[in-house]
Amino acid sequence: MTIRGYGIELVRLEAHHIEMLRQWRNDESINRFMDYREHISQEAQERWFRSLDAKCDFYFLIRTEGEFHGLIHFSAIDWNERNGQSGLFIRTKDYQGTPLPVCASVLMLEYFFTHTPLEAIEAKVMNDNALALAYNMSLGFRTISSESPERFQRLRLNKEDFYRSFSRQLDLLRRVHGHSIQVRD
Repeated sequence: MTIRGYGIELVRLEAHHIEMLRQWRNDESINRFMDYREHISQEAQERWFRSLDAKCDFYFLIRTEGEFHGLIHFSAIDWNERNGQSGLFIRTKDYQGTPLPVCASVLMLEYFFTHTPLEAIEAKVMNDNALALAYNMSLGFRTISSESPERFQRLRLNKEDFYRSFSRQLDLLRRVHGHSIQVRD
């Protein structure tokens, strides 16, 4: 599955991608912001990939101009409760702090909020990751709990809050890139 829009593509993670993803996750510049920071072995990565539920775990590689720059996911989706977990990382420094993560997030949020019954998404962000906290707040996420003062905050984004908080930026993205979201299986 590939979702296209806002000048990017979200390519659903497949088995042939997992070694590349494992190398990214083992990089200190990425894993220092993760809850799980241990070295990920090839076997552990394969076990994790096999454990994913295709109906509830949606992991996408972020691609522009034929190159992958990071990962975004909605996972552990509870379709009865209409919520799930989200996460994002950009592996290439040249794309951190650019519109790329915003485009990826908005594309993912719009697709899932428009084409599925999903009503809310939660994120777990390290307290000392000020950039990620500010970024999520700009999308409309709100703090729902802090697991521990020095570790993580749990944030939640409701569908209505996203469209209300991000409406001006969404209008700008639509003017620049058009409003067509294309999905290919």
